Amino acid sequence: MKRYVLVTVLAAVCVCPVSFADVEIAVGDDIQAKVDANPAGTTYLIKTGIHRLQSVKPKTGDTFIGEDDAILNGARDLKNWAQEGNRWVHTHTSTISNVHGDCLPTDSMCGYAEDLYRDGKFVQQATNIGDVGKPPTNQWLTTPSMWYFDMANGKVYIGEDPSGHEWEISEKPRAIAGSADNVTIRNLTVLRYASEAQSGAVESSEGGGKANNWLIENCEVAWCHGAGIRLEGNNHTIRQCYIHHMGQLGVTIVTSTGSVFERNELYYNGVQDFNLGWERGATKFVKTDGLVLRNNYSHHNIGDGLWTDIENDNVVFAGNVLVDNYRMGLIHEIGFAADIYCNEIRRNGKSGYGRNSWMYDANLLVSASQDVTVHHNVVEVHKDYGQAITIVQQDRGDDHYTKRIHVHHNDIIWQPDGENDEGNFGADADFDPEPFWAAGNLLFDHDHLHAAELDRAYFRFSPVGRTEKYSSNVSWEDFQALGQETHGTFDDDLSGTEVPADWWSSEWQDSCSYHMANVPESGKVGPGTQTGIRSFYNRTGALTPRLRTVFDSGRRVLIVLRSGRATGTIGVRMLDVSGRLVRSAESADGRLEISLDDLANGLYVARARAGDERLVSLIVMTR
Repeated sequence: MKRYVLVTVLAAVCVCPVSFADVEIAVGDDIQAKVDANPAGTTYLIKTGIHRLQSVKPKTGDTFIGEDDAILNGARDLKNWAQEGNRWVHTHTSTISNVHGDCLPTDSMCGYAEDLYRDGKFVQQATNIGDVGKPPTNQWLTTPSMWYFDMANGKVYIGEDPSGHEWEISEKPRAIAGSADNVTIRNLTVLRYASEAQSGAVESSEGGGKANNWLIENCEVAWCHGAGIRLEGNNHTIRQCYIHHMGQLGVTIVTSTGSVFERNELYYNGVQDFNLGWERGATKFVKTDGLVLRNNYSHHNIGDGLWTDIENDNVVFAGNVLVDNYRMGLIHEIGFAADIYCNEIRRNGKSGYGRNSWMYDANLLVSASQDVTVHHNVVEVHKDYGQAITIVQQDRGDDHYTKRIHVHHNDIIWQPDGENDEGNFGADADFDPEPFWAAGNLLFDHDHLHAAELDRAYFRFSPVGRTEKYSSNVSWEDFQALGQETHGTFDDDLSGTEVPADWWSSEWQDSCSYHMANVPESGKVGPGTQTGIRSFYNRTGALTPRLRTVFDSGRRVLIVLRSGRATGTIGVRMLDVSGRLVRSAESADGRLEISLDDLANGLYVARARAGDERLVSLIVMTR
């Protein structure tokens, strides 16, 4: 008999620790010694507790599963401090010699991979001992004073009494790394590793070799110096992970075909002061083909929310929520074909490159790329900074002209009453503009745009044949006169009503709600957790109501309004994963009972309307 289970993930896959494992690893065990002593394809259960200073090279087919609160910690616990005048010193002889990264002038030590932690948080490293105890110059590091590392003599200096706080220094550059294929890492926490910039604490490569088919799910990776996860090779999956407070970059996938990054939460990545224009923020993807980025929640990163850079082809960005990131919310740069849809992108672009910065610090930017479609996204421009959707051409090599870009059916709102004197929506070129402005190369149409001041020149475009670099901002009327937004609208309706049904087809409303129902809510991913249900936001950011789904005796599903209203007409449509309608029904009392007995196992989305409300729930059917 079938069981019907309401879950909040895209597929009925248990990501909990298993009770059976080939080898159990207790705190204090040498994990690498265990791996060396067992054959390839072994499953290791890592027991609850802090597994300190472990570095593991897996064999082909190995699986590492953590019990809840199983932690790999790459830092040494520092004790036995001695006072020297107004400083305290600890002798520490282990150092990492490699230095890498482009730092801001205010924090020239960002390239050194060793980090000191006070109660688990980064302490900024000073360039000289005279700055010990002074407040940090890095605005993202909140510990009260700086530290100094005398590497020649192996001494760590701090400017406060260490008692009452936990002090650690990162020592191991890798938690799990190697070039073996088919490795699974599940339900583990990885903290405080001394990964170098552009390298990961978890990494699928070694000595020039690269692995395929790694699965990393339900993990937390945080407070490492460089990148948290760096995967090279094909067919990797990172799913439902919690990735935060990385020094340089949360995740990077490079030279990869067929990889998937889904249902992850990323925030406050990029807290070390690497140069924003070099590489810093939540993600960076390089030279991938067929990459899928879907249903991720990327917010408050010091850099970009999702960034594909350098020859990524056939990319799908679908159903991501990208809000309050310091630079772009989403950027596709120096790339090829991409489909960007059903994303919610709000209030990005505060970095300072924003106002009066041409077309950067956009919520969504396509740069030096071709064959890109941007559609059915919701974008909100902050009242004081950032751009809307921008398309640019720059000198990035002969293969990277901006060609065949289509922007359509997006919903854009500019917040009122602020200081944002740009907020651009449109396109521009600072290199070889004539082919960029060729007829039919760029098209904006069917977009739904809202601003309090309709006389503002938010739009940027130029006539066919322009040969001068840089275009100018134009009015809505001039934008349309240039052949753009022939079917678009521009109004001052900031009421927050949802995208009207006659603007996006019901199929696209269903598709976007389906994606949003799989985006994790804040803090609801990582070891021992599951994602929460989220539905597509309206313009002002308030959640739309949702369905409550109740199962009875494994044979029927009852669908009621989440708001708890006992009465009211409700119409429900159920669709399978391909969008095919499999059930439809209507009730006058706000409650429906639907039999699912003849449906195949799988994932279904229930879409309902009750008056002006749109609601969504997910149903996973298993045996």
